Amino acid sequence: MLRLGHISYSNCFPPHAGIVLKKVVFPFKLVEGIPTQLNRMLCEGTIDVSPSSSIEYAVNKGRYILLPDLSITSKNTVMSILLESMVPIEELANRVVALTTASATSVVLLRILLELQYNVNPTYILYEQGVEDPSQQADAMLTIGDLAIQRAAASTYPHCYDLGELWHKFTGLPLYLRFGR
Repeated sequence: MLRLGHISYSNCFPPHAGIVLKKVVFPFKLVEGIPTQLNRMLCEGTIDVSPSSSIEYAVNKGRYILLPDLSITSKNTVMSILLESMVPIEELANRVVALTTASATSVVLLRILLELQYNVNPTYILYEQGVEDPSQQADAMLTIGDLAIQRAAASTYPHCYDLGELWHKFTGLPLYLRFGR
């Protein structure tokens, strides 16, 4: 039986809508999880096909087959990858930035932006989003998915940054998540 990974975030619903709503009949098992869980399961072979973080593909080059022309892509503002900060991004040097354990690619992209674009080297800590609140230990916090969308609308931080927008300004390239097996 085919095991299909499904990220349980709103932006991942469209490619799997027919399956989730049971409009597509197929002998498979739908396995829901956050991106890092599905990356691990795909690497271990406990699921067969799944959206995969771009960084997972890059780190394990040659292990996966990409499905052509199928990705979750943002040409500019992504709205679901958010950096909230008590200080402007340029002032994060020697400060603490909390990184979500839910994402692999977003963490790497943020580090590239901070260290190469803004020339700041903060201290990084990890936290489990939706379970832990790092706001007491960190000056800035990275969140992804539906939680990032919710937080952007009601953030208590004075500075909020959309990673898709920052990435596009820095590189001129889109931000994307690939589907593969």
